[in-house]
Parts: sequence; C-alpha cells; structure tokens
Amino acid sequence: MAHLSYFGILLWFSVLEQFTPVPEEAALLSLGYICAHGKLNVFVTGTVSLTGLLIADSVLFFISRKGAAFISRLFLKANPNLIQKLRSDFASHTARTIIISALLPKVRFMSPIVAASSGIPFTRFISVNGAVTAIYVVFYIIAGMFFYDQIGSLSFHLKAWRHLIFAVLIALITIVFFIGRSRSKKMGNQE
Repeated sequence: MAHLSYFGILLWFSVLEQFTPVPEEAALLSLGYICAHGKLNVFVTGTVSLTGLLIADSVLFFISRKGAAFISRLFLKANPNLIQKLRSDFASHTARTIIISALLPKVRFMSPIVAASSGIPFTRFISVNGAVTAIYVVFYIIAGMFFYDQIGSLSFHLKAWRHLIFAVLIALITIVFFIGRSRSKKMGNQE
C-alpha cells in the first residue's frame, strides 16, 4: 500500500476492497502504519480512505434500492435472522442501527444494502453513516500509527524487523476476520 498513490487508495476502498478477503480494518491499520513511517500524509490518507468507503456504501445503497439480482444473491448467502433483525431495527431505531452497523465488521457491508431495501432515505443514511465512518477511519489509522510508534520504542535493533512484525500482525488479523466470516456464513447456511 505504501506504493499506491492517493488515487490507488481511493480505488482500493471504493472498489477493490469489496472483492478481497482483506478486512478494511486491516487496510486502515496498514495505512496508519505507513503514515507514521512518513510515506503518506495522514490527513490526505484519512480523507481519501473515508471518501472511498462512502463511495462504496453509496453505490451499494443505490444498487440495493434498484433491487438488483446481485443483491438478492447476497441476501441468500447472508444470515436471514440478521437481515430480519436489521430491517426491524432500521424501522424502529434508524440512526442507532446505522451507527451500530457501521462499526461492526461483519455487519458493515450489509448496512447500506439493508438500509436501502428497508426504505431509509439516502440523505439520512449517508449523513449518519458518514459521521460514524469518519470516526471509524480516524480510530484505525491512529491505531496503526500507535502500533508503529510502539514497535519503534521497543528497540532501535528491532528497526529491521518492525515491518515484518507488523505484516505478521496484519496477516493474523486478516485470518481471524476471514475465519469469523466463514463461520458466520456456515452458521447462516445451517439455519
């Protein structure tokens, strides 16, 4: 990611990230780490990442509103109890449901889809989701920067190993999220 331009980061979060098993949390942590390393400007990186995530959420929202076949296939793969619970919560507590679903890794992808199919107005969805996503992006980028600083303070001798340690940590986070998603899909299929 250090070699990507800001346009590459925008492309990653708005399009490519949706089709890879790499969780966006791991990508945001990586960007924070890279920013702390001095390769990217943290403010521009955060803004571009946020913009990409909001573009992806908006596209999913509008595709869902049209009732595309792609969306019906997603609903078939998702846990029907989760979808029904989200629809119910969107109807009774719209803002609270948008906030909670924007912060939960497994639910975040489904949030714009269920919100649109539940008839939530786009302006309401994007305003609440945008504010929460901004907090989410800032948190993970700062966490990545903090990790870089903590590894740097361990020892000057670890400098050569710092990047490897971070890469292993990100790989472990990705594996944990991937296993969690696989288990939730299996549980959804069993029900």
